[in-house]
Amino acid sequence: MMTSASQKPCALGTLIGGVTDVPVEADIEISGISLDSRHVQPGQVFVGLPGNQTDGRGYIDQAVSAGAAAVLYESGGWNRQDCAVPAFPIDGLRQHIGQIASRFYGFPSRALCVIGLTGTNGKTTCAGLLAQALTCLGHRTGFIGTVGSGLVGALQPQSLTTPDAVTLQAKLADLLQKGADSVCIEVSSHALDQGRVRGVEFDAAVFTNLSRDHLDYHQNMEAYAAAKLLLFRTGGLRTAIINADDPWGAKFAVAGLSARVWTYGMNDNADVYPLGMHVVPGGYDLTLSSPVGEIGFHSPLLGEFNVMNTVAVVSTLLALEFTPTGISEIMPRLQSVPGRMELVEHNRQGPRVIVDYAHTPSALEQALKAARVNAAGRVWCVFGCGGERDPGKRPLMGAIAESCADHVVLTSDNPRGEDPVQILEDIQSGMTREPSAV
Repeated sequence: MMTSASQKPCALGTLIGGVTDVPVEADIEISGISLDSRHVQPGQVFVGLPGNQTDGRGYIDQAVSAGAAAVLYESGGWNRQDCAVPAFPIDGLRQHIGQIASRFYGFPSRALCVIGLTGTNGKTTCAGLLAQALTCLGHRTGFIGTVGSGLVGALQPQSLTTPDAVTLQAKLADLLQKGADSVCIEVSSHALDQGRVRGVEFDAAVFTNLSRDHLDYHQNMEAYAAAKLLLFRTGGLRTAIINADDPWGAKFAVAGLSARVWTYGMNDNADVYPLGMHVVPGGYDLTLSSPVGEIGFHSPLLGEFNVMNTVAVVSTLLALEFTPTGISEIMPRLQSVPGRMELVEHNRQGPRVIVDYAHTPSALEQALKAARVNAAGRVWCVFGCGGERDPGKRPLMGAIAESCADHVVLTSDNPRGEDPVQILEDIQSGMTREPSAV
């Protein structure tokens, strides 16, 4: 849990006004907000929320013992009468905590150009490339996502793609304090469904695509898509940049959004699309059509699927009113994001090794096809599937690996609480021959 040490104390009543009736007992100053009783500091307000695995409301006593000055908790199914500090039940607290945290940290997103990026595949790459591009264009840019958070070039690891609502506001405030004027945020479907980005005022939102993932959480594609669409219905959103080639994206584009919509794709039914592409050693040359004219440049990125990521980034920059000339000048300087078709250094006598985070069937297929194009010989695929995630995609990924690679090596990939042997068997159930190694 991140808390800004320099943040000034704030009256609790000010934070919860409009969210719930403010009783006299709320006229106390709090020094911070914590969702984790283990990280509570004296003077903070502890927020108790029910979770998928544990219920934060069961740790109120521990939070008070650690020095919590007050407690906010989700009222549904819980009644706390004997707390040693003021405790306030709030209906639907999870959906309000982002706004409460934003107030505490002084509404940091209002002073930043905030771009949210969501989609099954490509959001990490697009967010990373966009943050690089904004930096090259003269902006001090922050990044919050899978590969870390912080100013571009100085990212620190983080555990979630999109942090909890309190940590997210703290990170935005910290970036603002460090001089950032723009921030790119990866926004996961879990974060949208759980209200983690409520209280963030987005200037632009980007949709990459939607394919099978997280069905262990959302149950079906319709619910998954509905969660993604929440980002584009955020109040005050100015611009939506949407992949028109994706069936769900095509629906989003005509969903009556209040934001101005820019579409991108590989076909001329989009606002921004390729007029020509030429694959060359070490990347590709690309010419795009756009509402403001043609844009031509070289990109050093590997993989044909990165063309779509590049088009998404250029479309976003155009939507943010950067000039075609300025964009074409900086695009050759953008480098691959760590773990995304990342070429590992090798000598000429050894194999070319590419690391990619592909964890969905479609992403694995795209990565292997890109590897095939860049391979001088055979393609080996070494992969596994994470535990406690949609098991239905495991045999699909096994079949794709077998189809697209010459050799498949199955390995364990963060089984969490699951039996790693069972995960491997699930993957193999989609394969028609034995893998080269397990």
